[in-house]
Amino acid sequence: MKVKITEHQYKSLLNKNLIKESYGNAEIIANKFFNVGKTGMPFYDSILENPEYFLKNKEIKFSLVYMSPDEYIKKVSDLQGINSDEQNKNISISNLQKIINLFKSGIKIDVPIIEFFPQKAQEGRHRAFAAKELGLKLIPVYIFYRQRPN
Repeated sequence: MKVKITEHQYKSLLNKNLIKESYGNAEIIANKFFNVGKTGMPFYDSILENPEYFLKNKEIKFSLVYMSPDEYIKKVSDLQGINSDEQNKNISISNLQKIINLFKSGIKIDVPIIEFFPQKAQEGRHRAFAAKELGLKLIPVYIFYRQRPN
């Protein structure tokens, strides 16, 4: 299940420096598509806005990492105990196309997340698939986890 962009659309994005064929500027390119600093989910955004409070009072930390869309999909599949093929079945073509259209129109979208507390969760599977379809080499991902005191 792939949503293809035309060769003309791909070349247009490449010419506008929105996508690259190498990892050289992959983080810079990813930041053109993603609203780094926002997840679109109030709880996680409050952690980003008040990291000291959440570390001191809730023992919650986060990291912003960059990974390939395939790596995100693999981590999410492992987290959910399913394989990548099963993950593909969970993708809504209409949601995927909506995100691709946002990317193409220049509207930044919120950063995907992976959470390791109190349960294991993810939000961003469609964004990862859309980024992969457009040829992005890396995407930003917030990882949220518990930091237990020593």
